[in-house]
Amino acid sequence: MASNESELRRLEAAWADALAEWAVPDRFLAQVASSPFELSPSSFKPDRARLETPTLRWLADELSGLPAGGRTLLDVGSGAGGTSLMLWPVAEHITAVDQSAEMLAAVRENAAEIGVPAEAITTINSRWPAAEPPSASVVVCANVLYNVPTPVAFLRALLGAASHAVVVEVTERHPHYGVNPLWLRFNGYQRPTQPSAEAVGAMLRLLGYEPEVSRWERRGADPDDPEEVGRLARRACIPEARWSEVGAYLRDEPLAPTEVVAFKVTIA
Repeated sequence: MASNESELRRLEAAWADALAEWAVPDRFLAQVASSPFELSPSSFKPDRARLETPTLRWLADELSGLPAGGRTLLDVGSGAGGTSLMLWPVAEHITAVDQSAEMLAAVRENAAEIGVPAEAITTINSRWPAAEPPSASVVVCANVLYNVPTPVAFLRALLGAASHAVVVEVTERHPHYGVNPLWLRFNGYQRPTQPSAEAVGAMLRLLGYEPEVSRWERRGADPDDPEEVGRLARRACIPEARWSEVGAYLRDEPLAPTEVVAFKVTIA
């Protein structure tokens, strides 16, 4: 056990150091209107296409296998509810935790829009681990860990909050890894490549669990969709005046699809 803790500390330190490398130098921030890490609730709206992903299929299966009255879901780092809201009514009650009040307001708005009753949703404005962490039968955390410099405590709290199962979804590399070619082409700047999902799996195993693992790909961006081109250009700190160049570049040099990895841990 002592050796596990030592290795966990090593992995966590390496993870934190790797995340720090993703900070954007001021000279690139100065050439754009907003940070490439700025998130909009509109990016996390519920999308029925998500139902076809291993993450949502796992969650639906785990919840539906529980007795009525016990199908509760905790969504940590919920964003605007793009993952958890798709699971109602299989999930009889959803607790959404996010440190952004704006995101949680969007959860409630999106829930109303798709017909999820207000009493089926609880929102908690908090970082994770929370001071008084909520619990649920099933816990999901989708695409959050690359914002977390202390993943071991974060994962421990996820595992401790679930009575039945935990599903963690991450991209294989940092979410901005896919636009590294744009950084190089338009800014002449080489971005990092670490950390990776491999470290998440290693941490879960050192914490005493053997997760099921599923991998898939998200399609690459459409170079003829101005909204998608703009989203990628913003991630690469490319001024709006050059976005047409970005579209032309992507037609000739399409970005690789994004690899996604999900881990499922069964608690009981």
